[in-house]
Amino acid sequence: MYTCEMFGMAGMDGGMGVAMMLGMLVWGLLGLALTAVAVAATVWLIRDSQHRGTARPVDPDAR
Repeated sequence: MYTCEMFGMAGMDGGMGVAMMLGMLVWGLLGLALTAVAVAATVWLIRDSQHRGTARPVDPDAR
């Protein structure tokens, strides 16, 4: 009973369950968005540095 109300499934009629469910949903989505932004920025930075690093040796004049 308590676990269901914690996840906001059985406590729909009570305002606290709905508020907790909405809060968990908002924080979960916010965390996912922040994680996605951080991963995307990291991947972009790694690719950018790799492209800059490999751009010079490919040039025949550099050899």
